[in-house]
Formats: sequence, C-alpha cells, structure tokens
Amino acid sequence: MTNFSFNFNFAAPFSRAMSSFSLLYNFNSTIGQFRNYHIFNPLKNINNKVPNENLDIQFKEWLINNKPEKEYLNSAECKENVYTENKGRSGIYLWLNTINDKYYVGSANNLSKRFSQYYSEKYLIRTSLLIHNALLKNTHDKFSLYILEYCEPKNLIEREQYYLDLLSPQYNILKIAGSSFGFKHTLETLTKISLAKTGNTFSEEHKTKLSEISRGKNNSFYGKTHTAETLTKMALAKKGVNNPMYGRTGENNKLSKKVYVYNNKESPGIPAESLILFKIFSSYAETAIHFNCHERTINRYIDTQKLYKKEWLLYSKEI
Repeated sequence: MTNFSFNFNFAAPFSRAMSSFSLLYNFNSTIGQFRNYHIFNPLKNINNKVPNENLDIQFKEWLINNKPEKEYLNSAECKENVYTENKGRSGIYLWLNTINDKYYVGSANNLSKRFSQYYSEKYLIRTSLLIHNALLKNTHDKFSLYILEYCEPKNLIEREQYYLDLLSPQYNILKIAGSSFGFKHTLETLTKISLAKTGNTFSEEHKTKLSEISRGKNNSFYGKTHTAETLTKMALAKKGVNNPMYGRTGENNKLSKKVYVYNNKESPGIPAESLILFKIFSSYAETAIHFNCHERTINRYIDTQKLYKKEWLLYSKEI
C-alpha cells in the first residue's frame, strides 16, 4: 500500500480570510462614520461642532431623507440671498440655532417681507417671542435658515401644521398653526385692544434703545439716496387731490383765517365786547410769528377767552 501524505497549511488561507474580513469591517465602519458626520449630517454647524444629541430625532431624519428648497447655513452672511431668492414667494421656513440646536418653524405669504422683520433689530426688540429673543441674544451668524418648502398661500396653514406635528420645534410656543393673512379684528376686539393699551408708555430705557437702533448704520435708509425718478414720483404723488392741504386754503383752512387780538392787560375787569382791538392778523401763522410761538399755541387760545401771556385775548372774528 502506498501512503500519500499532504502538507497543507490551513493557517495561511484562514489568516488571509480574517484579514479580508477585518479590512471590510473597517471600510464599512469608516463609510458609516463618513455618512453620519460628513455627507448626511447637514446639522453639523458652521463651527464643525457635533450636533447636540438632544436634538429632536425627527428633524435629523427629515434632513437626511429630504432636501430643503433652500439652505442658508450662516443667515448673517446670506442675508442678501435670503431676500432676493425668496422675494414674492410663500412657503414654510425653519430657523436653526447652531449653538443649542433648537429650532423654530413658521410660514409666510411673502417670505422676503417676513425675513426683513427677522433681520430688523428694531422689530425684534418690540416682541417677546422666543425665536426673536434668541436671534437678539445669539445674533444671526449663529443661526441657519432653511426653506422647507414653497407652497401656495392657501396651503400655508395646512403645511405649517404638518411640520409642527412632524418636527416638534422647541421655539414654537403655540403648536397650532395660525396666520393673520386676510384676517380682520372685529370692532369690539379693536376697542378692547385700544382700551388695554391706553395709558401704556415705554420706559426711558426702552425709548433710548429704540432710538439707538435706528441711528447711523442701523437705519434702514443709511447710505441711501432717492433717485431723481423716485423724487419725481414722490412730488407727483403729492399734487392735486393727493396733497393733504388740497382744498384747505382760505376759509376752508382754519390756520389761514384771520386772528383778532385784543389787549386786556390794562383793564382786566372790562367785558370782552368793550375791549379795544389791538391788531388783526391775516392767519394763524402770521400771529404765531408776531408772538414768537407755534401755530398750535394760537389754535389753543383762539375763542377760549383765556388770556395768552396774561394780557392777550384771541378771537377768530371781530367782537
């Protein structure tokens, strides 16, 4: 009998197989990390920070599986594009705070106009909405702006509600979509609003802030001038019946009526009808110039029988 012996090294192919498996595992792991943190992680902010893991998972999933109509990762730098690319368009938008990953969902019939309010410090300071306070505190360069979708104005409420239910935005206090588009308050409601605000005044500190944010570079018209064409249009718009003084000349304008001035200093006890006429002025303006005061002052004293500067009585007709 012939004995056959085979020398087969099982270690070599097993080692090669394990090496191939290890390589494949590492490759898939690398691809997975690349997928999660680079290509498919649109929430990775402009400072290359890993997003907060407390961020609502629905928004992560939506951004992974859907592409927004527009993305403005740094809303401060993209301000002009935000205006031009959304002018006259309606749709649903989302503000994302890249510091804490909180976000806000809203809708607008005119997105460009709505965004002009978000970029106005003067507007933001007058409200107490969470998103407005966050924009003031963190500034726009820490916010990303997404246009989730464009839609017809009639569908805005329905689509906004869809995203509110889907994404559960933290900055939205009200979870029911609503819009003032085409809405008018009743007379009763307007009266209640008026009465509620009667006597309310801004503090001096608040007035100072409002004044400061409208000065210099913060003024919306800073560095701008009207074109000759615009000036012409403005002039034409104030001509004829469009002029606020149209038809208010002569007898139709009380400020152009004559003023009869009587002196009552020397004889305070004498009845008005017995006073001696001091002078007749052709208008309130002429009278105001003579007494070095404003025309409104003349209007307050005319025909009241109150002494102006303790000696003058003013009448709209001779007595």
